[in-house]
Order: sequence, then structure tokens, then C-alpha cells
Amino acid sequence: LQYLILPRLIFNNYCENKVLLSTAKNSIENSFNRLTLNFSDKQIEKEFIREYADRSAKIVQVGLLLGTITFILVGFFLDKKFFPNNPQVLLPWRIAGASVMAVTIVLLGIKSFRHHFQLLLLITLTAVSITIMKTALTYNEGGLYNSSVAITAYIIFIHTLSRIRFIYTALFTWLFMGTYIVLLQNLDMPDIVVSQTTAFFIVINTFLMSASYWIEFNIRDSFVKSKQLQLSRQQLE
Repeated sequence: LQYLILPRLIFNNYCENKVLLSTAKNSIENSFNRLTLNFSDKQIEKEFIREYADRSAKIVQVGLLLGTITFILVGFFLDKKFFPNNPQVLLPWRIAGASVMAVTIVLLGIKSFRHHFQLLLLITLTAVSITIMKTALTYNEGGLYNSSVAITAYIIFIHTLSRIRFIYTALFTWLFMGTYIVLLQNLDMPDIVVSQTTAFFIVINTFLMSASYWIEFNIRDSFVKSKQLQLSRQQLE
């Protein structure tokens, strides 16, 4: 009798585990909103944010280190070349921007601060954006309209290396560019230059938004698949 019952019990247990595993997989996968890039389950979202911060910290640190070096060295060369009468006109702003980035690099190396990864990066980018804007506007006032290169590089950094959430990236960059474009109106610049700069920033930010979206999307997708793999291993055990 036991030879007849035991296989049946094993088969029923296997089917129950299969159903539970499938339900768990679908629960994780379906909770991932493809538009907002949020998990509906707050606990899963918190777990993802912690892992997201740990995985992104080194990338952001490298990006900020490169930004600090570039901001100082390139700025030193350009300021001296284009403002020979007052080469230190932007030095306080460059020191401020570089200092903020350097402090953030250190803080990202401390795990307790990485728990506030998004807030830390948003504060840092806000502070750095002020120094970047001041630098670009000073060059524009001097008739050097190619300063949009610095703004473009900064926007690229925000979308690709800063690793802040897509929704924050979109809001931040549009606010940043909108503020910069409004400030341009107060300068004595040709209308054609202002129009071309505005159009260029709108196009470049729209394209870069897709890049930041897919970066976060793929990281979340990998997170979901890793969770599904863990569930599969639990079933085998």
C-alpha cells in the first residue's frame, strides 16, 4: 500500500511546490511597473534600492573622480586662456564644485551613507549644477558660446554615471536645463545662438532619458531574475 501512496504524495508535493514557485515568480515579475520602474511591493523596492546603491557606488565614485579632475585641470587651462586678465575669476566656483564631488566620493565609500544614495546624489548634483551653470554663464558673458559643451557633458554624466533613479533624472535634468535656458535670456547673446542651444539641449536630453531608463530597467530586470533563480534553487533543495 505504501508503494502506491508514497509516489502519489511525492507527486502532489512537487505540484504544490511548482504552483507556489510559479505564483512567487509571477508576483515578483508582475510587481515591476515598466513605466515608473517601481516595485509595487515596498519591501522588495527597499531591498532593490539597497542593492542598487551597493552596485552603483563604485561607478558613481569613478565618474565623480573623473569629473573632479576634468573640472579642475580643463578649467585651469581654459580660464587662463580665455580670461588672461583675470584667470582666477572662476577659481572659487571650481574649488567648490570639486570639493562637493570629492566629499561625495568619500561618503559613498561608507555603507551607512549609501543607504541614502539617492538623496546624497541629488544634493551633490544640485550643488555641482550651480557651479557648472555659473561657469557656463561666465563664458557666455565673455562671448564664448561653446560653453554648452560643459553643460552637455554634465547632462550625460547625470543620465549615465550618476545612477539616480530614472524618474529623478528626468525631473532634475529638465529643471536644470530650464533654469539654464531662462538665465541665458538675461545675457547679451544672439537670438540664433540661444535658439540653437535650447533646441540642442531638448533633443540631447530626450535621447539621454531613454539611456537612463534602460540602464535602470536592465538593473531591475536582473534583480527580478536573480530573485527567480533563488526561488528555483529553494525548490530544488
